[in-house]
Amino acid sequence: MRYPTVRVAVGPDGKVITVAVAGRPRPHPFGAYEGSHLTPWSVFVDSVRRAAVGWKVSTAAREVRWLLEQLDTEDGESVKLLAHPRSTWFNTIIEDGWDVLEDARRTSDIAKLQKGIAMYLTGRNLAPMTAAFLGPDQARGRGEPAALRKLRDFESGERQFTPKELRALMVGLLDEDALRFISTRGDTSSVPGIILHDRAEAVRDTVIAHLRELTYAYPLAYDASRLATTAGFNAAFKGITLRGGTQLPETQYEWEAAPAGWSTSSSNACLANIELVKEGNTHYIDEIHLDGRGNTLLNTQGHHVTAHIAIEAAVRQTVVNRTIPDAMAQMLALADRIGKLATWPASAPSPKIDPKGIFANALVTFEAAKDAAKAAVQDATSDLDLLPELEGLIGAYIMMRNAMPMAAVLRGATADAKAEGQKMGKLWAWDEDPTRADPAQVCWTLWKMLDLQALSALGEMDDGTTQKWAPGASATPEERVLHVLSVHLDTMTTAFPELVKRSHMRTTGAVKWVLNGECALAVPAAATKFLSLTQHDVSPVSPFKSHAKKVDEEAEWDEKPKPKQKRRAKKK
Repeated sequence: MRYPTVRVAVGPDGKVITVAVAGRPRPHPFGAYEGSHLTPWSVFVDSVRRAAVGWKVSTAAREVRWLLEQLDTEDGESVKLLAHPRSTWFNTIIEDGWDVLEDARRTSDIAKLQKGIAMYLTGRNLAPMTAAFLGPDQARGRGEPAALRKLRDFESGERQFTPKELRALMVGLLDEDALRFISTRGDTSSVPGIILHDRAEAVRDTVIAHLRELTYAYPLAYDASRLATTAGFNAAFKGITLRGGTQLPETQYEWEAAPAGWSTSSSNACLANIELVKEGNTHYIDEIHLDGRGNTLLNTQGHHVTAHIAIEAAVRQTVVNRTIPDAMAQMLALADRIGKLATWPASAPSPKIDPKGIFANALVTFEAAKDAAKAAVQDATSDLDLLPELEGLIGAYIMMRNAMPMAAVLRGATADAKAEGQKMGKLWAWDEDPTRADPAQVCWTLWKMLDLQALSALGEMDDGTTQKWAPGASATPEERVLHVLSVHLDTMTTAFPELVKRSHMRTTGAVKWVLNGECALAVPAAATKFLSLTQHDVSPVSPFKSHAKKVDEEAEWDEKPKPKQKRRAKKK
């Protein structure tokens, strides 16, 4: 059995600031398939985060241990509903997990807390009536990220919703297809733990279990929704009749608001969803849909020095059109290279530079995602088995890139003024056949994915305010310029390797054009060696007819229209 990877970050005050979870427990509930969770896995993770974030390690361990205790009744009735070997695994988790978390409570050992959380989540995944198997490839997303963001924001007091709106969000997290399956066709093999003699009772118990989980994950939202009242329940679940004496779940504490950013999968994160295409018996990655981008050290998006869509393009070029195992190998290699980027800090930014722990949060999530991906490669039972970990790694990588120093600054041009969307469209079109593209136009466009106004500001003498508008920036203007140019070259080379090569982007002439001609900056003496430049004169030119034309493009590519990409050749 393999647990999900868990990493816990603790602040200077000894309180938990982040719980990062990557990967899913193995083996899957249904052989090679995860099945459809009746309540989303993300809610289970949020239950742990709500229990742990903001508390000392010992208290967090006690609270997670309490969650573990709720998985089974005192007389062990829940486990009796499970068949072997699931029942054996479940029993082991309950017994061993309690001991691990008790040790964590006594010793404040972070490693034991991490292991205890991983064991709890594995036990939660094994519990009766957690998932249903509707058939191969039938588990579909239900628009969960938007609902989860709203509930998380409500918990921290960042947004407010009416009881009716909260009920709609919470009901929307319950898998209606799986619930319908339970009411008509589900059996003990497809819905472990189901009580077959009374399907109406099984449906009712599933809904109650869903609400109980919500009391753990979003207690303030649950209380405000009034779902603990008969009137609130009937308003939300019109087709379900409560039996006499049915007790609706209630929150166990008078909860305070959660700390801001308590769930690392909140709006300040990047969620990746991979779209597959099957050719013969082989699955290929056809597209990646990205939701969000992660926070920056500014605690706002600011002006991305290298356009954010360029980072997305680098990821797409790394994984799209590859088999899942190949994409995982390439993505792991890309992730391993992040520490070699010029703007990667020698040590984590100080609390003065990063008071909200944005870099630390991103790093703990990124490391967990890498570890989970590497573990999945070792024991995956099928190509599809790697997909959750690959999606998690992609999201964590983008989140990490955004949290690095000089990823974004407060001085520069707005995204629409830079026409990033139009330029990216040109690059994808040229990438279809690089031999037909004008090298001078390509070179201009590749370099214009860099915010030259931001680069100019970074290259000026330090007036003592640099750390305010560019947290974590290098000490000297020359270092800042070289580091930014290095990261931009690396990003564009990953995204469009053939275009970079043919356009002579990585040359002394191109860098001189950028610094002397576009930024009025001197070329650092160390540029040729530091940036691995070759000698070549270039004269970049714009591919657009007018610089004054109105542009309405957004900073983040919204996939309307889709970026053009090379596709696999169709088999004849």
